[in-house]
Amino acid sequence: MHTTVRRNEHLARLFHDLRLMEREGSGYDKIFEVLLSHGRPAPELVEGHDRVQVTIRRRILKPEIIDFIAKADEAFQLTQRERIALGLLAQHDALTWSCPQRPDMLRFEIAS
Repeated sequence: MHTTVRRNEHLARLFHDLRLMEREGSGYDKIFEVLLSHGRPAPELVEGHDRVQVTIRRRILKPEIIDFIAKADEAFQLTQRERIALGLLAQHDALTWSCPQRPDMLRFEIAS
């Protein structure tokens, strides 16, 4: 969901070789996925000349998003980017959903 910018090629390669990171650029996507899937706001990123500041809020904006994304993931085996997109849409009231009586059904629509 973001563009990867290497600030230190050697350090990135060292962390990868030591298995201290999965792959380049996966960290922010993972942060977005986890926060949005748990009903929390997206992190706030501020990039300066020599630093990056990431603010993560503790509050849960919409608890119902947690259950919705879990059911959608179970029904459709969502990708990481799909979970992020659904979380963003749900938090900005651009998505409505319902879970009918049948547990195997999930219905949602994107507001126009």
